[in-house]
Amino acid sequence: SISMIYLTDPYPTSIARINFNNDRIDDLAILYCNGTVTIFIGSNHGLFERKDLSFGTHAGCIDKCCQSLQVIDLDRDGRDDLVFIDTGMNSIQIALGLPCNE
Repeated sequence: SISMIYLTDPYPTSIARINFNNDRIDDLAILYCNGTVTIFIGSNHGLFERKDLSFGTHAGCIDKCCQSLQVIDLDRDGRDDLVFIDTGMNSIQIALGLPCNE
């Protein structure tokens, strides 16, 4: 059996399966303590390419972390949306999926 190791940034807190680029191939979303999300774009070969995204969360907050990343189609448009708990802002952050053909 062959296993792949993909490096992440420090302090990943959650992972979720997502179809980020609407190609019907599973991608991975990794949420980090600082609010950054990294997307690993999946391929037909089972390999992933890293894409970094950033959301306007609690930058500079040291003692709190974003947690619990979930994927759901909230607006029922057929695209996956990201939802996560931001304990630094005492809020739920939502990133609605956008049309993408990468």
